[in-house]
Amino acid sequence: MKVIREFDYDAIKEFIRGSHPESIIMIGCDSVRKDVNGKAFATYATVVCVRKSSGAGVYHGSKLFSSLVKMPDYGKVIKSGKIANLKVRMMQEVTFALEAFGNLQDVLEDRIWEIHVDINSRSDCESHVALNDAKGYVMGVTGQEPMFKPIGLAASFAADAVAHGLIQ
Repeated sequence: MKVIREFDYDAIKEFIRGSHPESIIMIGCDSVRKDVNGKAFATYATVVCVRKSSGAGVYHGSKLFSSLVKMPDYGKVIKSGKIANLKVRMMQEVTFALEAFGNLQDVLEDRIWEIHVDINSRSDCESHVALNDAKGYVMGVTGQEPMFKPIGLAASFAADAVAHGLIQ
């Protein structure tokens, strides 16, 4: 595993403590798979998004924190172009999101927080294969149901943009 950028958990905690109690903390992860010199790698982007509130349901943008890790991906691309180990990669995304949750848990107790998962809730989509496992994993660790694609925005949009190098 190659760590490209690590979270500064102290800075994230300080920001959350300094934010309005109605701010929403969203944690998610997405990955992108690439072949490099005949070997496959997945770059995992984990994000913590703090949707800033001033109270009474009024929001003023978000603050984004991100980490980036590159790991070998041992799945084989089959003829259709689908990745044979998609479920494993989806569950690794959930693991990274839950790791961030665990590191922030002490500042999340009295806050609104959500775990966002980049797995499609539609059964006709490839990533759906990991939905039940991901749901059980998140509920087992946090006691709360995760938000799946298309409403899991921290994973589906923010982490996706970080994984593709569009934002840091």
